[in-house]
Amino acid sequence: MQDYEHGRSNNAAEQYPAAMDYKLPPEELDTEFKKESPPDAEIGREMDDAARVWKVYRKEANAHDSALLDGWSSTLDILLIFAGLFSAVATAFVIESYQLLQPDSAAYTAAALYILVSATNHSTGIVLPGPPDLQYASSLARWINGLWFTSILLSLIVALLSILVKQWITEYRARNLASARSPRDWAHRHEVYSQALHAWPVAELVSLLPVMLHLSLFLFFAGVVAFVWTLDMAIGVWIIVLGASLAVFYIGCTLVPLWIPQCPTSTPLVYHIRRGIISLQLVFLRTCLASLPLVAKARDLLMPRFMTRQQQSGSTRASHAV
Repeated sequence: MQDYEHGRSNNAAEQYPAAMDYKLPPEELDTEFKKESPPDAEIGREMDDAARVWKVYRKEANAHDSALLDGWSSTLDILLIFAGLFSAVATAFVIESYQLLQPDSAAYTAAALYILVSATNHSTGIVLPGPPDLQYASSLARWINGLWFTSILLSLIVALLSILVKQWITEYRARNLASARSPRDWAHRHEVYSQALHAWPVAELVSLLPVMLHLSLFLFFAGVVAFVWTLDMAIGVWIIVLGASLAVFYIGCTLVPLWIPQCPTSTPLVYHIRRGIISLQLVFLRTCLASLPLVAKARDLLMPRFMTRQQQSGSTRASHAV
């Protein structure tokens, strides 16, 4: 009643006590984790800009990014070295094979001599052999050069894409190393870049580059087989056996982990193949589930007709039996 008669006091400190800061007792920094990330001093400040959780997040995020990006960088370095060496070797073969696509000057000289001799040989009665073949580019020569040029082109594409991906990795690291106003802002920025890195098919591209280089190598082997086959069939058969053995071993090492997950020959490509298979299975199941109402409607429409025909056929048989 006193408040209503005399009015409420203007002294807020007397009516409402000041908010208290609930501080935690200090902890001993007896571990490396506590020394690197000291605990928060007050309760309720766990999500502040400089809270402990953001420091721990930054440490773990940097460790995860370093492991992932270092693995990609080492793979790309190996691809660049192999692509350079392979392109040099394949170019040496192409220098010899592209001449098969050019006109044969010796054949043209022989054709000119044949025409000259045949023009001056009408009175002698000597039968001359047929003219030389001027078709300089055979189908086998086209196959050989097509396989080898495609092989070199694929290896150069792998080298170009490897350089691009390494630039992307460098830019991603530079973005995360940039300064931020607080650990919380850094965590938010890193989450944006990390989600973009996994949303775009960068990992799939890194896994696809070795496959492209392997395909380039097998195309080169196929061209070698076609080239050697024209020179010596026995050597060509031997190279076919070696190439087929290598292809079987490669396909086996790639596909076995799909059925045996603990197989040590697993590669990142196997992971993406498994994801693709699971996606196809999900699409198939969704299609089947979506078609169930249509199947039920078709059954409801066709079932009465089927039952009517069954009854008619039954009555017809009964009448014939009588």
